[in-house]
Amino acid sequence: MEPPLMIRLTTPSRVFFAITVVAYFLQMVPVVSDILFFLAVMAWPILLLNLGFLAMIFESAFGESPRILLIFPALWFGGNAAAATLSQIRLSDLRSEVERMNEGKTLGFDPASQTVVFDGEEAMSGVASRLVGSYDAPVAFARQTGGSKLLAFTMGGRDICQKAWDRRSGLWKKDISPSGYQENNKLVP
Repeated sequence: MEPPLMIRLTTPSRVFFAITVVAYFLQMVPVVSDILFFLAVMAWPILLLNLGFLAMIFESAFGESPRILLIFPALWFGGNAAAATLSQIRLSDLRSEVERMNEGKTLGFDPASQTVVFDGEEAMSGVASRLVGSYDAPVAFARQTGGSKLLAFTMGGRDICQKAWDRRSGLWKKDISPSGYQENNKLVP
């Protein structure tokens, strides 16, 4: 006589799911959550849930769990695939819409009479330096959030850059302080 079908409580999938639940609730404890933050516990569910559902597939394949439980990994991975596909379709539609709206439109810029100034977050992301380096703008300025000084990004030859670095040139007294110059996209000391 065969023993009745027993559901094991310690299958790998259940262990992964249990760790996920425990980690979730431990994040709600003030001091413990600070420690867990440094262990990147907020990323654990991504790994543990996927491992748990993969383990369910293997458990069902090797007869450790009923095959009906395969519906859960199918819903999990199928749902994620469907959500990703819908997101990509929406992104593609949005890109097409933006391209249609911007078709034939240009932003006129005359470097002789206009100046480009980036404020806040855009200023610190390197947009100004890329604008000068990639689009032949003679100068672009960046102002840090809450700052009153402007950082100027411009292109110059080796001679002018070396002069700017030379403290004896007098440029440093005029509040010009270079932070570096590049040749072939590499910083030159």
